Amino acid sequence: MSDIDATLRWLDWWHSGFWRDAHPSWRQALPFPAPAAALARVRGAALRRRLGVADAALPRPQPQLLTLLALDDDARSLLLALVAEICTGGTALPGELKIWCRRLAKGLRPESWLPTPSVGQTPAVTSLTLLQARYPDCWPRLRMAFDHHDVCRCPPSSPALEPRRLQPLWEAALWQCQRTLTEDGEEHPHVAT
Repeated sequence: MSDIDATLRWLDWWHSGFWRDAHPSWRQALPFPAPAAALARVRGAALRRRLGVADAALPRPQPQLLTLLALDDDARSLLLALVAEICTGGTALPGELKIWCRRLAKGLRPESWLPTPSVGQTPAVTSLTLLQARYPDCWPRLRMAFDHHDVCRCPPSSPALEPRRLQPLWEAALWQCQRTLTEDGEEHPHVAT
């Protein structure tokens, strides 16, 4: 994908793609039925306010975030499970993936820099909280790509974590997610590696 293509995809997502491609669980939060989406293109600012998305300057394109957004819902769920397994363990991933996650956790040592998750916090919420910390400026839009119920259980503000810790965590999990999908025969040719 060229820089121009990535920039155009980023601009489209920032402007309206975040709600157009929202997880199906967000449909109830949208103030109109799907056929009225054309109206939202004209009244984008009103829609963003309704969804709790403040108008903000367009940040630089984030290639890793564009790659994540290109995944389908099942792949995003796998990605969240991988991150949760790396950080806290206890997910229902297959043995081979659990081994890979444990090996990566030995190198990243997340237990030394991550806050302890709340009691009863699901793996998805744990991962979403880390995604929120990784992309705080994009979170109001990014959250709509995930299950509404899980997003609502995330803390209102992200924990203060160093990006240098979070970036390799998400890069590795995204790589493994793409690798697993490719091995399972689910190709994502539009996803940058």
